[in-house]
Amino acid sequence: LTDFLTNYNFLIFDCDGVLFDSNKVKTEGFRFALEKYHKEEVDKLISFHQRQGGISRYEKFKYFFSEILNLDDYRKNYKESLLRFSSYMEKELFNVNFVEGVKGFIDYCWQKQI
Repeated sequence: LTDFLTNYNFLIFDCDGVLFDSNKVKTEGFRFALEKYHKEEVDKLISFHQRQGGISRYEKFKYFFSEILNLDDYRKNYKESLLRFSSYMEKELFNVNFVEGVKGFIDYCWQKQI
């Protein structure tokens, strides 16, 4: 592993689900942001969110309003939901743990000056 890693000058990590175990919190954030909508509709978004992990929250909320609710003009609801999601995430992300093993890997890279 060290030989492989020394081929690089720096390493870049994604936070969500790579460094921090934040996937469950993101799911809860979508539920919080959309709590005024029917559970069945929100469940459809949650299913989409879990299948399409790499898609941004912006696209997921657009999908919810345009494809699940079939709304043409959803700008107000879209902005409101994004704000609620962001507010929830700002509070809850401070409580997530590292993904198992990642802290040791980062410490290893630091010690090896990778």
